[in-house]
Amino acid sequence: MQYFTVTIKATVSGDDISSKKWAYYLELEKFVDDFNKNAPKGLKGLRQAARDAWGQIVAEQAFISNSRKGITLAVFFTTALLLIVTKNYVETFLSLTSIIAIAVTILSTIHLQGWNLGVAESCGTTVVFGFAVDYVVHLSGAYSRSKKKLREEKTTEAIR
Repeated sequence: MQYFTVTIKATVSGDDISSKKWAYYLELEKFVDDFNKNAPKGLKGLRQAARDAWGQIVAEQAFISNSRKGITLAVFFTTALLLIVTKNYVETFLSLTSIIAIAVTILSTIHLQGWNLGVAESCGTTVVFGFAVDYVVHLSGAYSRSKKKLREEKTTEAIR
């Protein structure tokens, strides 16, 4: 006999959150490693396969990690850009507060809806966050370049 298969009933499904699926994957990997370490010579080489499920988990983890990194980098570069464009710490702080509030609102909505932060949600979050940064940066730049004297007039001009 060259090989045999064992089928197990998984305790996670594709709809579970990524961290739960990842923990299950690591648990199975630990079982495989322990089995191979302690198995007789002819039985070493146990591997697990789950069609495309494990690849999907790795992709989900990468999307989540990359969206976090993207948001962090965007905040950093946005801060630098706003300080250069506006030359005003208060305006930069208020703009960043708006951007962070938008990000928190998006992520809170995803959480409150009970959605998992999967591939689609991660991509959508990144796109919406990018739009928020773009809008706030342009609005802040228009406000700081306005020739009006009163704040209300500068705000009205920036929004137009």
